[in-house]
Amino acid sequence: DGETVEDLLKNADTAMYEAKQNGRNTSRFFHRGMSEALTRTLMIHRGLTEALERGHFSLRFQPKFNRLRRSMAGAEALIRWQHPKLGDIPPLEFIPVAERTGQIVPIGNWVIGETCRHIRRWKRERMPAVKIAINLSREQLRQPDFVESVLATIDAAEVEPDWIMFEMTETVAMREAELTADVIRRFQRA
Repeated sequence: DGETVEDLLKNADTAMYEAKQNGRNTSRFFHRGMSEALTRTLMIHRGLTEALERGHFSLRFQPKFNRLRRSMAGAEALIRWQHPKLGDIPPLEFIPVAERTGQIVPIGNWVIGETCRHIRRWKRERMPAVKIAINLSREQLRQPDFVESVLATIDAAEVEPDWIMFEMTETVAMREAELTADVIRRFQRA
């Protein structure tokens, strides 16, 4: 898997990194595709901070319909990333990198703030009120000032809290049951 000592060590590191990403107590044999995948992952990791600073993220709102009423019941805020060199990077590719590196917290905060800005604009344009769902990560919930930060963002945007609904995966809710319950109670008291 390498012609030189440097190549051999680099490729062994790449295989070890791949094994670590797939859980504990596992191993991987190096293959050329790993280098390409690792290079792309590193580009994504480096690009996430730049994406926030330079406005490469955007939001799309996926409507949610009430089938019985045959009307729109709300929408879900979905983040999109247009990388200057790699093009469109799907959330399934960059969100896990952001979660592993801790970059998900500022990205999640951006999503909340940007959603509030959209709601405020819709309100100014007298569009009908719809509840917007925002996905939360475990790392956001773990921030000691998470609830206060969200409430400050909502208040600064002059948005009614009823327009925003937070969602989390069942995995997060179950693995972090006590934390999730605490965050919910803090929101209810606010």
